[in-house]
Amino acid sequence: MSCFKRHIINGLCGFGVLILPLSLTASPSLPDSDPTVSDSQTPQTQQGPTKPNPPQNSYLLQGVEDTWLLQGIETLERFQGWLGTHVQATGQGIDDYFGSDEAFERSVGNRLDIMTPMVFHDSGQVEMSMRLRAKFALPKIQKRWQFLITSEDTSVKGQVNDDLAREVIEQEGTTSLGFQVALEEFDKLATLLDFGINFQNIVDPDPYVRLKKRYEWPVEGGWTTRMSQNLFWERYAGPGLESKLVFDKDLDAEYLFRSQTDGVWWHDDEYYDLTQRLLLYQKVNPHRLLTYQARWSWDTRDVGTHITDYGAALNWRELAYKNWLYFEVEPGVAFSESNDFSKADLTLMLMLEMRFFEP
Repeated sequence: MSCFKRHIINGLCGFGVLILPLSLTASPSLPDSDPTVSDSQTPQTQQGPTKPNPPQNSYLLQGVEDTWLLQGIETLERFQGWLGTHVQATGQGIDDYFGSDEAFERSVGNRLDIMTPMVFHDSGQVEMSMRLRAKFALPKIQKRWQFLITSEDTSVKGQVNDDLAREVIEQEGTTSLGFQVALEEFDKLATLLDFGINFQNIVDPDPYVRLKKRYEWPVEGGWTTRMSQNLFWERYAGPGLESKLVFDKDLDAEYLFRSQTDGVWWHDDEYYDLTQRLLLYQKVNPHRLLTYQARWSWDTRDVGTHITDYGAALNWRELAYKNWLYFEVEPGVAFSESNDFSKADLTLMLMLEMRFFEP
């Protein structure tokens, strides 16, 4: 068995151990069905009642009988219900289901998201991260103010040779503390002002200011268009502009097609990053979504506009328990200019995501 295969199997086993005591999250914008079967509906035999079959659209962890697992789920659910306010349903169900930045900003009240992605490469490299973002409403202030906390900590990034770690690098993550105020908030339009401090270490803070504008409008042929602009200034990165343009079209009740273009202009370094994605979303059931993605990236650094990498991926995202516990599995392949596009980078991403808010 190759190093990569053995490493993936070990990672899947470890990921399964992580999932079992925690459970998974669900989208507030999708139906939250939880059917049950009464004792009167269960056929009786001389050996006793027959165990009912699980509902077809039940959650992955619905009806578990392991005492320790059920207690763990219920403990997390009590914390989930204590923390804040339910996310308001919006027309962007896909974004809400995936917990995009725009969906996080649209949410009302207190919220905490915890994500634990692991990425395995066929070279044996492993990336393990802990990502956190939280918002807390300040209801006593007249306008809509939020206190924001975000962090991304890459705890392990190493190269594995057989069963031994040849190189392990512990990297410091970044943490941001700030405030957000909604300058205007309408159904299809919003303007937000963020300001705060990024911390890579305590003695060297990096203040920032961001002015965000997003708007949505329909287009002929059943398309919906959304655009967002994020004008920012940071102490070290300097000023810049981040832009996103999204075209959505429902093909039928099961499939949605999306074209998404993301770009960042860096003023001080005088270059532009651009990424184009084509995505096809398949709604398998109320708790499961498959995404087929093709991606290309360019930048204008050094030699003018040129492609830097491209790839494809298949994402399986599951709402495993009610509306707060999710997991993702994403195999992918990418080619990069760092090796002249001569060798494919095969990856497998596993992620557990928990969202805490008041149901």
